[in-house]
Amino acid sequence: MKRILISHNDLDGHGVVVLAKYFKKYLQLHDIIIEDYSFEENEETLNYIKLYDEIIIADLSFPEETYLELIKLNKKVSIFDHHTTTEWISKYEGSKWDESKCGTKIFWEEFVKPKINRYKPIIDDFVKLVDTYDRWQQDHELWNEAKKLNSVIYGLRNFYEIEDIDKSKPFYDLMIKKFNKLNNWRWTDKELDIIRKADLREKEMLDEAKANLQVRKDSKGYTFGVCRLPSKISLVASEILKQRQDLVYLVIANTYKGMTGKISFRSRDGFDCTEIAVANGHKGAAAATITEEEINNFWDNNISFSYEDEYNRTNNIFRKVV
Repeated sequence: MKRILISHNDLDGHGVVVLAKYFKKYLQLHDIIIEDYSFEENEETLNYIKLYDEIIIADLSFPEETYLELIKLNKKVSIFDHHTTTEWISKYEGSKWDESKCGTKIFWEEFVKPKINRYKPIIDDFVKLVDTYDRWQQDHELWNEAKKLNSVIYGLRNFYEIEDIDKSKPFYDLMIKKFNKLNNWRWTDKELDIIRKADLREKEMLDEAKANLQVRKDSKGYTFGVCRLPSKISLVASEILKQRQDLVYLVIANTYKGMTGKISFRSRDGFDCTEIAVANGHKGAAAATITEEEINNFWDNNISFSYEDEYNRTNNIFRKVV
């Protein structure tokens, strides 16, 4: 039976890959791929997935109709996720949805851990750090350490590679090396140097975001901010929302490779980002990919994104602001 693992392209998704690679002899995976939201819309990717008998997805999902399509093809599909839009998997045997845990933790507890006998405490340490960061537990005693782990994964990325899984190979290698050598978590000198540089970069990005910040009101009267950044998006967005109590949510254009259409949403006070038509992910942190033309239109004009109900009526992703 050929078995493939599909995971997300953030720290949580890469945490899944670390565990899968470290415990590979127990999991018997034939391939691992990293994808983003709506990956099933890529016909080439979906056809490739269909070549496998068993499809395991962690920290990511697709619409229920795609799941049922694969089941009709006699594929075994298991999904381990915590995103708001994936709650439907709860009714299917072999899958697990739990909003109180990150994808790495669900994958660890439901899929990996039952297959192994003994393991080092450092594995639990790693999973706790990923869980603390991905669920944005800023009041948790591990928050600062979890934030450092996120700095390490991006500080180690090999940007000369094309695929996400290849870009993150240095991170996987370092984590596996640590798992092999250590019993409990600690930072290496290499990691500490990366963390120091990341802290400086975060301060630079905060200044840049504040300098290009736009303030708008959406079609429902909520005040939101718009900015653009090439990196440190989550951390900078969190700090801006702390400093700007007038903003209910932020829309951040990712400019790492220019204004390509990758955007992030971050919110406060329970505002549900996933109610915005293009957004996928969590209530307080979501993402989307639109076209280059659409993101430039959004940036240049005083407009907002449609909410789901508005989009269903108009089929237009933009609305005029109040």
